[in-house]
Amino acid sequence: MDDRIGISVSSQKIQVVEVGFQDGGRLLNHIDEALLPAPLNFLTDKEAVLMSGLQSAFNLLAERTNLKNRQVYISLPPEFFYSFTVPADQTIVRQDLIDNFRWEFAVLYPFLTAEDYSLNYYEIDRPGSLSKERRVIVFALSRKIINLLIMVCRRNNLEIKLIDHSHFSADKSILMNRPELLSSSLISVCVSTGFFSVEYLEEGKPQYFSGRAFDSMHNFLQLLSEELQMMSDSGRQLNKLENFFLTGDSLAEPMLTAVRNATRFPFQMINPFSALILGGAGLNKELLHSRNYNFNAAAGLCYRLI
Repeated sequence: MDDRIGISVSSQKIQVVEVGFQDGGRLLNHIDEALLPAPLNFLTDKEAVLMSGLQSAFNLLAERTNLKNRQVYISLPPEFFYSFTVPADQTIVRQDLIDNFRWEFAVLYPFLTAEDYSLNYYEIDRPGSLSKERRVIVFALSRKIINLLIMVCRRNNLEIKLIDHSHFSADKSILMNRPELLSSSLISVCVSTGFFSVEYLEEGKPQYFSGRAFDSMHNFLQLLSEELQMMSDSGRQLNKLENFFLTGDSLAEPMLTAVRNATRFPFQMINPFSALILGGAGLNKELLHSRNYNFNAAAGLCYRLI
């Protein structure tokens, strides 16, 4: 199997993880990150500004990185997506489903042009304890952002195989490193710049997803507590859960402590490389040992289809 390369792109940094496969084992071959020269706004900044900022980060990475594969998987943070949950008729073909979701998108977001967005969805494989019907979580991503990433990758001789939501990529890291959770339930929270998303999973499958914007740490803690309380009030017995995870590309221990204190739930951060063999002598030890929990999205991309 070829090496798998995951790239996490946000408004402030680019992170890269490369996982190789040898003699039945999985090796961590590379971990790195590069800060952008200045924070980018992918919705309002001009294309030239976005291209320049991203290329500067790629140049820094290229100076330190010799990737073994030119095919890459990319994750984007929650604030890049519009999302909603709707019932889905499982008897119709995928394209008809997408057409239905596009109509729903136009109704929910009348200030946007539906044709300017690419839609994808995650199936909720079985009705949850609180729902009698099959549902899907739909995500919409601007085609402007997709085309921009394609252009940047082509400029760097890279081919995009997949663009994913960072929350779902991070979930892959959690389940890869804690496979026993595939038969249990968990809460995962993905924190980004001014935005966070909350997800409830049963047996590795999403049953609930929500995203909210925040403007300060105090506001984030308040909104997260409200979101978890609403989930409890709707019938999900969170007080009986043991598995709560915090993910994101800029986490730190003080944030984890603040989340635990505010929510009264035992949140934890996870090392996405704990199940890997350390394969590269030149691995960045500071990132690997002190900030590994910030790479769950990039690492999770490498774990897809494994």
